[in-house]
Amino acid sequence: MRTQLISSLLFLTACCGLQAGTVSITIDPSNGSIQGEAGSQVGWGFTLANTSTDWISVVASNLIDQTDPGLGEYSDFIGPQGGPRASVVAPLASWNEAYDFSQDLGLGSFAISAPAAAGAVDSGIIDVQLAFYSENPNLCHTCSVGFETVDVPFSVTVAGTPEPSSEFLIVAVLGLGLGSITRTHILKKS
Repeated sequence: MRTQLISSLLFLTACCGLQAGTVSITIDPSNGSIQGEAGSQVGWGFTLANTSTDWISVVASNLIDQTDPGLGEYSDFIGPQGGPRASVVAPLASWNEAYDFSQDLGLGSFAISAPAAAGAVDSGIIDVQLAFYSENPNLCHTCSVGFETVDVPFSVTVAGTPEPSSEFLIVAVLGLGLGSITRTHILKKS
């Protein structure tokens, strides 16, 4: 089955105009590293450059190969849009979009878990799936020429200072209590 799928994709690439490797996605920030407080929403903007003569529609994006999937939850923003105009990116065109959580704009959003510890990191790959068409798919329903994925690295770090350990808090409270008792005792002697 896998051999048939690979053969089919190679056939589509050879005969039908799919130009693999002709789409690039640059995310903002360019190194893919973002940070935010526990319980906050962070995300990425992007620029998608289509240097092929095919029309493209973004199908979806998701996180793969995560180092700490429990750190938060990813929401795909680019997939539901598909493209900047009528859900497609025209041949030899670019699409760029800044991240804006309130309007579901950008590549996607990452909701950092509220109990996440400061300094915790989740990193991996944002996998963006693309569909290619020989003509505008809004006008031609049989012009699909294949699919491709573009992977970009990401990293999310929980910002803030680490909370003190419970042992430290106990010692601090005891120290304050003893200091208060000693001061009261000295004041009564005076």
